[in-house]
Amino acid sequence: MKSSPTLTIVIPTYRRTKLLALSLDSLFAQTPRPYLHATIVVDNSKVPDPQVMLICSRPKYSPMTIQYVHQPDPGVSNARNLGASSTDSPWIGFIDDDTILPSNWVNVALACIEQSGADIIGGSYKPFYLSSPPAWFREQYGSDSLEAQAGFHIEEKPIFGGNMLWKRELFLKLGGFSPRLGYIGNNEIYGEETELQHRAVKIGARIRYMPELAVQHCFHRERMRVGWFFSSGFRHGQAKALIYFGDWRIQDKRLVTRQILSQYWSLIANLFQVIESMFGLPFRSREKYPYWQNYAIECIRPRIGGLGLSMKMLQLFLSRQGNV
Repeated sequence: MKSSPTLTIVIPTYRRTKLLALSLDSLFAQTPRPYLHATIVVDNSKVPDPQVMLICSRPKYSPMTIQYVHQPDPGVSNARNLGASSTDSPWIGFIDDDTILPSNWVNVALACIEQSGADIIGGSYKPFYLSSPPAWFREQYGSDSLEAQAGFHIEEKPIFGGNMLWKRELFLKLGGFSPRLGYIGNNEIYGEETELQHRAVKIGARIRYMPELAVQHCFHRERMRVGWFFSSGFRHGQAKALIYFGDWRIQDKRLVTRQILSQYWSLIANLFQVIESMFGLPFRSREKYPYWQNYAIECIRPRIGGLGLSMKMLQLFLSRQGNV
């Protein structure tokens, strides 16, 4: 019986066959050969997508090991969890279906696994575009490098979920990604990767960021709007509340009441900070923020994230008031 490779790469996909083909092409272009990895494509459509099956079975990919599996339960977390349980490889790599890998990615990943001494490894990413971005768009809006510093990281600086490696044993021990978080159909509920890293750190797992493990991640045209940045910032704030305080239990009703009052004040303070930052828009530094969109994304969006955090925190404590 043929033994499993050290690394199996799991790619969840949902109705993005053209981008999936680009991702698989980048895996096919890995050098040197023979291929040192396996690939599992998880089709997350309600019924099997014949186009996904067709792409996975392309004759040109025959030198690679590609396994197609179908996960009808919606959500990227469910798709990734099924992919992880469908292999015996000691390490699992997670990338998105809109990710392009450099030709040495697998070799770099295997070197990181051998040298890092970590249980979880993450890398950097930069954007690529299917159409030209607007003039105000800065590459940093679609990038993450954690300041390009390799080393062990704590949960406050989570690694990017579309470019990470996990020890399979640890991943299964933790039960995988939470199905209540992550992309579910067309809904974006952030935080599934951060939440799992949060649980991993609690049991002593070591997370290491290695910038040489780099990918390109598609930044879609529909996200190149200030409204999307505001919305995503708000939802990131909500996700933080669920991740770090979602299981917080207080038995003293007086303490819950104090927390509710505290969150009310926090909500009001964050609301005023959002309004204050908006009033600063006409007076921004034109040198630092040549376009109003730059100021909105870099100065107003973080305050909106704080607003999302305080609103969700208040909701959590209100829901517990009657359970104490």
